[in-house]
Amino acid sequence: MTTSRLRGRSGRGFDVVLDPVGTWGSSLAAVRPGGRLVVLGASRGERVALDIRAFYFGQFDLLGTTMGSPRDFAGLLRFLDGATCRRRSFREKRDPVWKVR
Repeated sequence: MTTSRLRGRSGRGFDVVLDPVGTWGSSLAAVRPGGRLVVLGASRGERVALDIRAFYFGQFDLLGTTMGSPRDFAGLLRFLDGATCRRRSFREKRDPVWKVR
């Protein structure tokens, strides 16, 4: 996948990228400077090569997590059921809202 496609429509990258399989290289390429990469799996392998200079110059936030308890997961599903996602743009006057499903 090309870097421009990984960066999304805006071309600046995503605020948060969830990586459930351990593809740090392409996942970091999709995160905007100052954004967050959340790693919650490593099915592609347990080691990763990373250019640490690109990581700290990008001022990324890295979070490793597990799924949590069944209670945590049920709470997440309840949250997502009622959540909305706002599209932000400095060029637009309006702020459309989409239902998350």
